[in-house]
Amino acid sequence: MHTSRHKITESVVRNFTHHILSGLAYLHSKKTVHRDIKGANLLDDASGVVKVADFGLAKHLSAHSNVLSLKGSPHWKAPEKNNINNQNERVNVI
Repeated sequence: MHTSRHKITESVVRNFTHHILSGLAYLHSKKTVHRDIKGANLLDDASGVVKVADFGLAKHLSAHSNVLSLKGSPHWKAPEKNNINNQNERVNVI
């Protein structure tokens, strides 16, 4: 099987990042955190649109929400997420 290798340009990375952060901003505006952002949960199409997927660990925050529990894929989790006392909607971008 022949696989082609293409370099990812800065503009492609910028576009992907824009779509991912826009998706997270939308979720946060709805008081929802994804809690499992990783490459496998990002879907892209041929036109460069990237969408956040797999909301199995997502949580809707309310005035009555307790401290966020530790969720996510361990190998993709930033060490900062181990400090449960400092968690809020920004845990998606740490």
